[in-house]
Amino acid sequence: LFRSSVSAVQAKLNMFTAYSEEVVGRKAASEQLKPLLEQITAAGCPPMRQFSLNNRSGMITERFVELEKQGVEYLEHLHEELKRQQLMDEMRLEFAKRSESLNRWMEELIDTLTTAAAVDSISEAQQMLEQLEATDAEVAAHEAEQVKAITDLSHEALRLHGIFSVAVFLRGFPIDVSV
Repeated sequence: LFRSSVSAVQAKLNMFTAYSEEVVGRKAASEQLKPLLEQITAAGCPPMRQFSLNNRSGMITERFVELEKQGVEYLEHLHEELKRQQLMDEMRLEFAKRSESLNRWMEELIDTLTTAAAVDSISEAQQMLEQLEATDAEVAAHEAEQVKAITDLSHEALRLHGIFSVAVFLRGFPIDVSV
C-alpha cells in the first residue's frame, strides 16, 4: 500500500488523527442543520424547497457515514503498514547482525588459516594437517548455516515487499541466485 518507512507511516497516522478531529468538528456543525430546517419549515418554506433541503441534509449525513467507514478502513491499512514496516526494520537489524557475525567469523577463519606455523618434524606437520582437515566439515557446516539464515531473511524481506520470486526480482541482473 504505502511502501514507506515507520516514520512516514507514523506521520500519516498523525495526519489522520488531525483530519479525524476536523471531521468530528464539521459533523457537529452539520448536526445543527436539523433545527435550522425545522425553523425554516415553521417559517413557511415552500414544500419543494423543504424537500430539497431535507435531501441535501440527508446526503450530508450519508456522506459523513461513508467518510467514517472509509476512515476506519484507511486507519486499519495504516496500522497494518506500520506493523509491516516495524517487522522490516527488525529484519534489517537481524540481517545486519547476521552479516556482521558471518563477516567476523570469516575474517577470523582467514587469519587462522593464513597464520604461518613452524613445525619441528614431519609428524608434527602431519598432525597439524589432520587438524585442518578435521575442521573442514565444521567450517563448511557453519558457513552453510550462516549463509542459509541470511538468505532466508532476504527472501522474507522480499516477500514482505510483495516480491515472491527472487528470479523475477533479479531479472536482468547478471547474478547467480542458486542456493
